[in-house]
Amino acid sequence: MPTVTCPKCNRSYDIDAATVGMECECHCGHTFTAQVKPEASIVIPAKPKPSSAAASKPTPARPVVNGTVSTLRTLGYICIFCGFLLILFGLLEEYVIWIFIGGSTVISSVFYFAVALIIDTLLKIQENTQLLVEKFNDKARQD
Repeated sequence: MPTVTCPKCNRSYDIDAATVGMECECHCGHTFTAQVKPEASIVIPAKPKPSSAAASKPTPARPVVNGTVSTLRTLGYICIFCGFLLILFGLLEEYVIWIFIGGSTVISSVFYFAVALIIDTLLKIQENTQLLVEKFNDKARQD
């Protein structure tokens, strides 16, 4: 359904297609010819092509992720240390709740070590895949 806009008050109206080109009267009292504006088209910009030097050498993600892996391992060690301290003080002071909290803290350290191991393994897979792709491309260029 076409839409027209009053040039005086900018009020919009939905009209029938048969009404286009006829005289219309707005609620403000202005009379105008119903003309439909062409709809704006959406243009999606094309992705820029990477330069040949950037395309041949992928950027390594290792340095940033190594910091994340070492941070996760450090958090795991801190959890183990604090958990054992809580267990020790719980045993010395006979606070059972400290023993339970210390035990759960030690158990939670497994999460940090597991995530660090998963990230490290995925990075090694990525590196090996890149090496295989480079070898394959080199062999294809030679043939």
